[in-house]
Amino acid sequence: MFKFFIAFILISTNFSSQVKNLTAAKVFINKLENQKFDSAYSFFDTIITSKLSAEMLEQMWGGFAKFMGQYIGYSDLRSENVEGKDSVIIALCKFEKNKLNLSLHFNAINKIDGIYFKPPKNDKSYSAPPYNKFGSFYENKVSVKTNTFELPGILSIPNNTTNPPIVILISGSGPNDKDESIGPNKPFKDLAIGLASNGIASLRYDKRTKVYGNKFYNKKGHYDLYEEYIFDALNAIKLIRKHPTTKKSHIYLLGHSLGAVCASKVASKSKDVRGVILFAGPARNFEDVLLEQTRYIFSIDSISAEEKKNIESLTKELSLVKNLKALKKLKPNELPLNLPFEYWESLSQLINTKITSQLKQPILVLQGGRDYQVTKIDFELWKAALSNQTKNKFIFYDNLNHLFFNGIEKSVPSEYEKQGSVDEKVILDLSKWIKEN
Repeated sequence: MFKFFIAFILISTNFSSQVKNLTAAKVFINKLENQKFDSAYSFFDTIITSKLSAEMLEQMWGGFAKFMGQYIGYSDLRSENVEGKDSVIIALCKFEKNKLNLSLHFNAINKIDGIYFKPPKNDKSYSAPPYNKFGSFYENKVSVKTNTFELPGILSIPNNTTNPPIVILISGSGPNDKDESIGPNKPFKDLAIGLASNGIASLRYDKRTKVYGNKFYNKKGHYDLYEEYIFDALNAIKLIRKHPTTKKSHIYLLGHSLGAVCASKVASKSKDVRGVILFAGPARNFEDVLLEQTRYIFSIDSISAEEKKNIESLTKELSLVKNLKALKKLKPNELPLNLPFEYWESLSQLINTKITSQLKQPILVLQGGRDYQVTKIDFELWKAALSNQTKNKFIFYDNLNHLFFNGIEKSVPSEYEKQGSVDEKVILDLSKWIKEN
């Protein structure tokens, strides 16, 4: 669900010259460095100011020190070409423990209309997991199509098979690519390799939010979990049914984190789904899980007075979600986390145990004991809601985190930047369950 990625990817229009953009970027960063957030805020276009306050900018900038140590400075200020125009300025911001790329989008009047932070590409490249059986499978590039949206995907198919069981991988929150890439890690690629090495095919694809950014919403300019997840997953099923190698395959859905509850909804709308795998799926309200994550991260060392205020502010903001009727009356810039009402409404409708408990298909619930994003509380809630049906199965892994990577110490966000792979025990348990069903 949570990825160390804070994005405000907004509409990009025509941009001013490279020199003006570079100069403006230097001044803007200087304002951040000197804690002059009101002055920095004045650089924003109304596209951002309608969604982001100066106080939120201050909290965002100050929050990095919690994870990455004190800010040191920036380097490698450069211009990046987008669609033939010098539209993006990127600075590598250095902190005591890590680095972040700050990307600034400028419009034609020299105002910032897009800002986002994300880790730079890790120097370490992806390494295939040890359970990879080289030469035992092949991959085809495909495209999941929903109306005008086309999402690049990959079919991984065991050699010398026709209509093998196939798993559609549905990723967690955020603009994930088909591999759920984070740092040097690609957990969905691990799953695809592991399953294919055990005779099971898979389909993974980029999310609409990854490919289209802020343009993935519906005709009304709004969006919800249907636009983000469900429509595309249903069309992924149609793709499998049309593909000559998998048109008669038994189809299973594996949803990770927020993708898990969406997988349940997809299964309820499709007769082609043979089984559902909840891969660290939340059973509680999104706002409650998010608040718990925030408290956990702040408590890794000790909660400062400022962090306590941030928690109180977030608690107050998220409390608005509890009353959807009142939430609907708020202006767009007053909505929690700048998410539209429709999105909050769909979260409220889908993140619960009810939809999943009504499914006729067998369900496999997998959970890591070191996972701080979705926890044992959710696992126990799933057991309580689903264990009355013998077709369902539950497996808890004491030493695995949210990515199902093995570890010993307390899990922290920076762990995701260390190279690892989905534990082989998970691959074997998945393969066994699929073959049994």
